[in-house]
Amino acid sequence: MSVLDEVKVGAAGQAKVIAALMMRDMRIRNSRFAFAYFFDALEMVGLIAFMSAIHSIISHQPPIGDSTFLFITTGIVPVMLFRAISAKSATGVKQNRGARALPRVTILDNVIAKTLGEVFTFSVVSLTLLAALGVFGISKYTIPFRMEVALECMAMVIALGAGVGMVNSVIQPFFPLWQTIWGFVSRGQILFAAVFAIPEYMPIYIRDLLEWNPMAHIVAKLRLGFFPMYPRHFIDNAYVWLWVAGALVCGMMAQRALRTRLAAG
Repeated sequence: MSVLDEVKVGAAGQAKVIAALMMRDMRIRNSRFAFAYFFDALEMVGLIAFMSAIHSIISHQPPIGDSTFLFITTGIVPVMLFRAISAKSATGVKQNRGARALPRVTILDNVIAKTLGEVFTFSVVSLTLLAALGVFGISKYTIPFRMEVALECMAMVIALGAGVGMVNSVIQPFFPLWQTIWGFVSRGQILFAAVFAIPEYMPIYIRDLLEWNPMAHIVAKLRLGFFPMYPRHFIDNAYVWLWVAGALVCGMMAQRALRTRLAAG
């Protein structure tokens, strides 16, 4: 067997392990609370509707495009996806210690399984929501104008969330209160990621602060993918990918260095 064949066999085996972990996580999630995924979707749609209503009361016109609901959706979805991945992938170490006793299951497998599970849930909800907005004529911008930009943006969110989740998974066993602290920090992204406005149209001192937040760049990038007239001066791709690389490297190195302690709990 050649080296390439060995790599293919190994990759196929790990893919099966990750798929099994995903299915197990979905079963556990639904066994604890019936229709858990339905209520997760309802939570996101309800939040978008609530925020859209508030925005419509304050400003009768969307900042860009033809629908306040779509504008808010393009801000809420990446923020909530990041929040979900960074939180759920961090719990994988604690919840799957029994699974990691198996020789082929690693911490990284658990992180990937948790991440893919959240991506699947958010993809189904987001695509259904966009389809509904298009079918009912609420917006004509429901199909990304720049598909490659929207896809790169989602790759940024997924990778950043997974990296931060790995870092969180290392911090939490030593500092249990961190899970609560991170919950407040991640919720605050709704306010500090320019979900309700366009950074280029904000006062310069606010824009200068937002530039430090990678999620603000990600939200702006997703909107650039949907709206052809969206300004692009604020977005710094290199800065976001630097955050992604830093989070992933720090997370993987910390998990590897502390794997014995993490396994012991």
